[in-house]
Amino acid sequence: MAEDSADGVAHLVFLCRRAPVRFRRIRNLLFSDLRRNEE
Repeated sequence: MAEDSADGVAHLVFLCRRAPVRFRRIRNLLFSDLRRNEE
């Protein structure tokens, strides 16, 4: 399982590097939701 999750993280990092603006917006929305939940 650890290897699979590591591959998944590497894949996400790869996608984030190539992500167009719309994906950055989605990522920002997700992170803002996480911050709200922490507060």
